[in-house]
Amino acid sequence: MRKRIISLTAVTLLALSAPIVADKAPSRMKVKVNVATVQELDEFLIGVPRTLAERIIREREKNGAFESLEDLYRVQQLNEHILDKNRDRIAFD
Repeated sequence: MRKRIISLTAVTLLALSAPIVADKAPSRMKVKVNVATVQELDEFLIGVPRTLAERIIREREKNGAFESLEDLYRVQQLNEHILDKNRDRIAFD
């Protein structure tokens, strides 16, 4: 009985964590970069750690809203490789 409970618990935990391990966010989800928080950028964009998310927000606050992917090149260390991975995850409205 005890082994069965442990097994069920393990299966449940794996099932709940699978989407998080497989990908940071489903491809249909979009992050509004002009209003997103550091945590949201870090969590939902691929290859964007907290430090880069903080740079995105500082740039947005200093120079205004981003209107296109090209505008995001204003952010130091946010390169074409990262933007290509996130092209379908970013919204500007």
